[in-house]
Amino acid sequence: MTEIKKYGVILADPPWRYKTWSGKGRNRCPDHRPFKGSSARHYEVMTFLEIAALPVRDLAADDCALLLWVTDPMLPRGLELLEAWGFRYKTVGFYWVKLNKLAKIHRFADGEPGLIREKELFTGLGYWTRANPEQCLLATRGHPKQLAKDVPRLVVAPRREHSRKPDEVRDRIRRLLPGPYLELFARERAEGWDAWGDEVGKFSK
Repeated sequence: MTEIKKYGVILADPPWRYKTWSGKGRNRCPDHRPFKGSSARHYEVMTFLEIAALPVRDLAADDCALLLWVTDPMLPRGLELLEAWGFRYKTVGFYWVKLNKLAKIHRFADGEPGLIREKELFTGLGYWTRANPEQCLLATRGHPKQLAKDVPRLVVAPRREHSRKPDEVRDRIRRLLPGPYLELFARERAEGWDAWGDEVGKFSK
């Protein structure tokens, strides 16, 4: 019998199924087809119960950190999912401030990001206020070791393809926590990470 590899860090970006209240909102859902019979959708989605039933507990080491991407409307479900997978919520690991296609990251002499103009910020959807930052929750099982105390929470980076997250987040996670590292629902392969998902390689072409 093959022994299951255990991971010290699991990064997950679940394909949440959204409930929408308008045709415009439905048009922006990841599983929307622009017309009947079309295959042009961003990716397949899963119900909460389907996601919660995945054997993440079996993949996690005794001391493991889980980093979970979640949009604001799905925050309650995200917290439920942490518990369903056997983790305890600790804090927000990262906030991704999204820049639009016109943005240029102005940098200081030391290489750190400088000021961002308001017109360079991406403006998303929202039933109450228009969204921008997306959060990545940090939860733990056992007592994973913290490797560094100077890892910034705020990530300022441009939007790319639908649902694609900044590569910098993986780099910061590796500075923060020891592996092995696993990315669930991955859509590209990254150095130092194992990847699981039915679209692995989509962004690696």
